[in-house]
Amino acid sequence: MFSVIISMSIFALVGAISPGPVNFIATGTGANHGFVKALPYVFGATISYTLIVLFSGAGIGALITDKSNVAKMIQYAGAVYLLYLSYKISMIRPRQSDGLSSEPAVIPPGLLDGALAQGLNPKAWLVAMSGVGLFVAENSPQIIYLAFCVLLVFLA
Repeated sequence: MFSVIISMSIFALVGAISPGPVNFIATGTGANHGFVKALPYVFGATISYTLIVLFSGAGIGALITDKSNVAKMIQYAGAVYLLYLSYKISMIRPRQSDGLSSEPAVIPPGLLDGALAQGLNPKAWLVAMSGVGLFVAENSPQIIYLAFCVLLVFLA
């Protein structure tokens, strides 16, 4: 069991730090607003991904892949949401260096933004289903391995 948990930990870490839209937004938010103001977005994405892994382990992932219409709806919703985020990013105006700008400050993305970005992220679903298939479905008792997997992705 120990070797599976080590492998699961490495898999969770690689999935968490690999490039993707959620990580790019988190990095940009941290760079523009600071570490503390980026935390709600990161926490929202973390909770969402943890739920994705839990749902994948409960069989929702198989349902999504078996029902092509559901998978297509998720893909379209993800594409629309990424286009919306792209629009918001493209509309951000650079800050004035004199500090006298009368424009309102840009509000950093929050908890719900992080949860939606991760929940509609196809990479998150694919990585979660792969991890569950590798580390949960192949081991018994599955509920114990799923609990470890959920805990590790939450901590990663």
